Amino acid sequence: MLRTKNALLFWRWLFGISVVGLVGLGVVMLYSTSSATDGEAYLKKQVQWLAVGGVFGFMAYLVGYRWFCRWRWWLLFAGIVPVAYLGIAHTFPTLSLPCAPSINGAHRWLSIGGQSVQPSEFAKLAVVLFLAGYYGAKPHFAARFRTWWKPVLGVGVLIGSIVLQRSLSVTVICSMLLIMMMFLAGLQLRYVLGGLIGVVCIVIVMSFLSTNVKDRLNWWKEPGYQLKLSLIALGSGHWTGVGINNSRMKEAYLPEKHTDFIVSIIGEELGFVAVVSVILLYLLLGASAFGISAATPDATGQLAASGLGLMLWLPSFVHIGVVVGALPTTGIAAPLLSYGGSTTLVSSIAIGLLLSVARESLRVMDENPQPKPREPVRTEMVPA
Repeated sequence: MLRTKNALLFWRWLFGISVVGLVGLGVVMLYSTSSATDGEAYLKKQVQWLAVGGVFGFMAYLVGYRWFCRWRWWLLFAGIVPVAYLGIAHTFPTLSLPCAPSINGAHRWLSIGGQSVQPSEFAKLAVVLFLAGYYGAKPHFAARFRTWWKPVLGVGVLIGSIVLQRSLSVTVICSMLLIMMMFLAGLQLRYVLGGLIGVVCIVIVMSFLSTNVKDRLNWWKEPGYQLKLSLIALGSGHWTGVGINNSRMKEAYLPEKHTDFIVSIIGEELGFVAVVSVILLYLLLGASAFGISAATPDATGQLAASGLGLMLWLPSFVHIGVVVGALPTTGIAAPLLSYGGSTTLVSSIAIGLLLSVARESLRVMDENPQPKPREPVRTEMVPA
């Protein structure tokens, strides 16, 4: 049976292995990429973010997913406000709103006390916990047309605010999280297909709103500077790579090598075998999250575990698709691998919450143990 204590412990163990493997590889690669131009600056900052993320993740583990799901509407509101603020700052740059600097032509970071935070990363977490709490408390609501419009409207406001920022990758990921979680909650397939068509329409609208987005969507016609160097880096590594710290592309050639194209440097320095290993680790991460979900007896816990797993897996899928040229170039980091404070914090909190799902499920199983199988009835004659 899927919902057994041994199954839950097994999936939790695999989840831990995938997390440790990705974080360890990320630290090694950040040492390599940062030493090229910044003297290990990125590595030192990332270690600090990992420490802070560990604290926040442990706090999320102690508080538990149920508390966040219980306050789901407030959580969604807290996700909408800063994202909408930055969307207004990007749409009306002449306003010069405070704490909303323009970085590389985009207003996606809040600058508070000398630290930059990317609210759209936290918005993904808000979407998952909101939907898990909503449909966990009201099972089968996603299957009814008259009832699923409320969460769609709430999350739609959040996605619309992200559209104002012209953030293509986060818009698509939040939209896919909405569709996939509603499908897991019981939404009929025809509505799922309609939702996918809606995502395509959103991307088309964004291409008209922003020439930058439009140019990125034409990657199959003109690969662009970053993608060309990314493919060169991947091809240079062959099977086993050129060795740690021996990359040529990281030497002021490939932009965003520590964030958006870290897998390209992995391919160059550690080879095709390492890239396949990264893909397998991410697949293991997603599979173990769904395994925890399947072993969880609680509907809210099932949706939370599945959604958190998707939240960690979808960006990795997009990231790898970008570096190999299968998807348009978008600024998206690889969770647990790439440098980034907001990404690290959100990933750490998601890991803590997912482990809290496993902890709560184990507690329920201990309190309500499965009955032992009955002894078979003896049918043979017993001599008197």
